[in-house]
Amino acid sequence: MIRQAPYNEIVCERRDRLWHVEDEGALSFECTDRSLVQFEDQQGRTSPYYGPFKRLHFREQDVFADDGHFAEFLWDRHQWKHSPTGVRWRILTVMAARG
Repeated sequence: MIRQAPYNEIVCERRDRLWHVEDEGALSFECTDRSLVQFEDQQGRTSPYYGPFKRLHFREQDVFADDGHFAEFLWDRHQWKHSPTGVRWRILTVMAARG
């Protein structure tokens, strides 16, 4: 799932091989506002903030940040794999970048 700060509300879920935003399913979507990304594990521990990014593009199980591969959703584990580090996380949170 993808959460949006500051209230950690779930804004998107990946199920049935589609991204579900509100009542619609899609193969891809994007965030075009300046954004930060943070991951969270099962115990509530968080990653550093990544970004700010001008564009986040979610396509199938992949996430691209400013056109570079950023993360992948691993269906068999129900986890996000951060591409640069290989670390796996349960939740991906997108928040607005200030300034």
